[in-house]
Amino acid sequence: MAATAGCGSRSHAPALPKAPAAGIGEAGRNVIRIGGLSSADIAAAAALTAYPPGRKTPNGWLFVRSDRWQEALLAAQFAAAPVSAAILALNRAFVPAATEDLVSRLRTRNLPRSRGLGAVVLGDVSRDVFGFLQQHGVQAAQLQAATASSLAAKLVPFRGGFAGAYSSEVVIVSSEDPAYALPAAAWSAYSGDTLAYVGRDLVPAATRALLLQRHKLRLETPTIYVAGPKQIVSNAALGELGRYGRVVRIAGSTPIANAIAFARYRDPQTGFGWGLRQGPSNISLVNAHDWGDALGALTLAGSGPEAPLLLTSQADALPAELVRYLQSLRGRRANQGVVFGSPRSVSSNELRQFDQLLDAHR
Repeated sequence: MAATAGCGSRSHAPALPKAPAAGIGEAGRNVIRIGGLSSADIAAAAALTAYPPGRKTPNGWLFVRSDRWQEALLAAQFAAAPVSAAILALNRAFVPAATEDLVSRLRTRNLPRSRGLGAVVLGDVSRDVFGFLQQHGVQAAQLQAATASSLAAKLVPFRGGFAGAYSSEVVIVSSEDPAYALPAAAWSAYSGDTLAYVGRDLVPAATRALLLQRHKLRLETPTIYVAGPKQIVSNAALGELGRYGRVVRIAGSTPIANAIAFARYRDPQTGFGWGLRQGPSNISLVNAHDWGDALGALTLAGSGPEAPLLLTSQADALPAELVRYLQSLRGRRANQGVVFGSPRSVSSNELRQFDQLLDAHR
């Protein structure tokens, strides 16, 4: 599934990826699990699923720290075509075994228009990480900033330069709660749209500068989509954002409801959003409390079939509001899904229930 720099194209025929057996652990009629013991395991298994050796090759790596969610979600935009980078997780001091194994055996192209750059590392990491990359012939650039908001602004010319274009849309998410930001990051991974941060009541100076920068790059004011209800991003913050372009709030009262609202939304003026109100479709599922498991969903959103990211929670059954939404998508053809995370994060009972809800009416 190809995605352009500005927005994604619609897919009407689900195509469930085939994951390597070591990365799944469980599967059903309509769902597979991409699991592991850590976010690094899951991100590597997802990258191997998205880019099976000998069949498809990423254009490079985006390395993020597994303990810095604000920095990590900014990598999403680099997963979208034409940049098409795979996202892998690091610890600050070392390269996890799953990441090391994948980089060692999966050859990549170079990031487009980068003059030989094979990877981007977001945030502060040790020299050992760069020593490992050098050992494997990967030329890497490190991008870091004092705050995630500043890093978001710093990434704009890099993503635009690699892609050869800048999108008109900017997605604003909370800098305080990853659960409300995850669905927007999955859209960024599919579309290439810029992700930027605000506090509940404050629009950081770096985010204001990013919006002004986008205006200059596109010679038009951006459309600004805010993911989250007013208790996460206040009306005062929305009012300030309105100085820089048209603002649209996409919101649900809880992280689970917010993810559903984001999956349903589509802007007829710009084409922004999944607009998922009926199947068949592909759907990703992650526990709202385990943001690191979503790194795999970001790579798959960029390289594979169009797949909104929905959330569950710490329970042995899917939340009622998610069940109702999945029931509304059922039709004559089955939907297909990918669960990211171990059975301790998304239980086997939840996976089976998800599988049944994705099935066609019979």
